[in-house]
Amino acid sequence: MRFLRAAAFAGLIAAASTLCFAADPPSPAPDTIPPSTRLLQVLKRALDGNEFLQEQFCSDENLKSLFEATSIQWAVKEDDPPHIGRMAIIRSALVPEADIRASSLFVPGASTARRVYIAINRVRLTREQVIAVFGTPVEWTGRASPRGDHIPLALRYGVLEETPQAHWDGVARTGASFSVARDGAVSGIIIVATGPYVAAKPPPGP
Repeated sequence: MRFLRAAAFAGLIAAASTLCFAADPPSPAPDTIPPSTRLLQVLKRALDGNEFLQEQFCSDENLKSLFEATSIQWAVKEDDPPHIGRMAIIRSALVPEADIRASSLFVPGASTARRVYIAINRVRLTREQVIAVFGTPVEWTGRASPRGDHIPLALRYGVLEETPQAHWDGVARTGASFSVARDGAVSGIIIVATGPYVAAKPPPGP
């Protein structure tokens, strides 16, 4: 009898252990995640962490690390006249077929503010990929053109300021937009962050 009870107890423990392991599968290794999904994860983390408005965001070191850049070509540097900010063209291992345009420009009438603009064209993503990383968009509907063709609207997140204000109103805004082609695929990404620059944190002391 004692043997039977012990065997039954051991069986319950084994079953419970199996259920626990089945309910908590291991996370996928980074090298098994598609590069396009890793790009979305990078952008989402940067948005959530307010990284686009950090002072070091448009540095060579940060852009290379963030986008796994294979090359960075500076069109305008901060010291170049007319001193409007920085603009770069980035080639990334995550989206080798696309150019990433990154700029950090001064905001008129606000010496401590910047307008950071990221544009990525010729990407090939699905709406399901975007929603899996960014969640449900704040705007996602369809519309009809004057010719009657169905044109899907972009997937939008946050507050996107696509047109710069002539005079900044002092309100910080950050948003993302994913353009959707006629076949339903996501073909372009725009991210805009406007607000005060966040100074770089000093390295931790000994």
